Amino acid sequence: MEKGRTLNGMRIFWKLLTNNFGWKLASLGISYLLWLTLVAQPEMSTVKTLPVLYKNLPQGAALATGTPEAVHVELRGTQTALSGSNLADAMLTLDLDGVPPNTPHTFEIAGAHLKLPQGVQFVRADPPQLSVRLTLLPAKPDNLSKR
Repeated sequence: MEKGRTLNGMRIFWKLLTNNFGWKLASLGISYLLWLTLVAQPEMSTVKTLPVLYKNLPQGAALATGTPEAVHVELRGTQTALSGSNLADAMLTLDLDGVPPNTPHTFEIAGAHLKLPQGVQFVRADPPQLSVRLTLLPAKPDNLSKR
């Protein structure tokens, strides 16, 4: 009884394996070629100019004249990862929370400040640091309270 069950199970397995064998073999070959083209892409390096986004600007303060609006960064990845459409949303974000006004503040540019797509690594920035200075806006006179 036990031997008959085993043979029956093997027959079912063999039928599943050999049914549409040509299609199964073709799909295996196509998936291998697709995997090969994705894995075989060489690593490349490129230099891109990315915009600088300043967040948490204190109320009553503004960025001083000459504050950098863009930075040059060297990025590494595959040709697909470094394509222009893939890097369209890449940017450098600097948090101005706690930066005192009227005093220059230097930010070291690091990978944590960059919004990059998957598969792209930050190598270095030129310049490696950005100096930011906030100025206080002139106070608006409160004409309504004097009436």
